[in-house]
Amino acid sequence: MGEDRTKPYTQRLTVVQAADQLGISEGAVRNRIKRGTLGAEREAGRVYVLLAGPTSRDEPGDESQLVAVLREQLAAERQAHSEARRIIAGLIERESRP
Repeated sequence: MGEDRTKPYTQRLTVVQAADQLGISEGAVRNRIKRGTLGAEREAGRVYVLLAGPTSRDEPGDESQLVAVLREQLAAERQAHSEARRIIAGLIERESRP
């Protein structure tokens, strides 16, 4: 009855475990810690990453979030590619004028 259910559950993982959980490299985890985008704490010379949420990476919610992020990234890349093609076409047209 004395549990605080408003606090999100936090996992305390090693850098290697966090990298596996997030699907990124250990270097990326360390960079995020340096930038402050990932919470971390040191204990006895070891770095532990603090992640909010459940411990299972195979949850359906995680996969649908990943798909949503990937769709956003794909749309942004398509837009950037389209803009680059437009710029290249303009340069080619300008170069071909007498």
